[in-house]
Amino acid sequence: MEPALFDEKIHTAQTHDWREAVSLAAEPLLKAGYIKQSYVQEMIMSVERNGTYMVFLPRIAFVHASQENVIKEGISMTVLEQEIDFGDLNPERVDIVIVLAIKEAHNQDFLQLFRYLEDEKSRETILAKWSERKDATR
Repeated sequence: MEPALFDEKIHTAQTHDWREAVSLAAEPLLKAGYIKQSYVQEMIMSVERNGTYMVFLPRIAFVHASQENVIKEGISMTVLEQEIDFGDLNPERVDIVIVLAIKEAHNQDFLQLFRYLEDEKSRETILAKWSERKDATR
């Protein structure tokens, strides 16, 4: 079963800076009232402090922060026009940034999305399908 993002659109962005990539990827959730602005800063600080532990699938960063700044659960996906170095300490190459606005660690929507994206063929299918509905964030 194909997972659903909060708006089922792939947002695209162009940047060389991982901090800006996180901000751009969070923009749809911020505008729709899913997260507070402080959530964006907290995600960036988390990568600065903890490194790139959020990159646990090739080329995909799953960024998140604490639940206090989540108003409503949602997930947003942004595809970068080119790979970037994500993080400062031991950077990982990514071209997809997924922002997780979740209140519980075992969120079923996130787990379903992770399992789906784990398979390269499924990842290509979802990107192709949702690319038709992409909405440029910048």
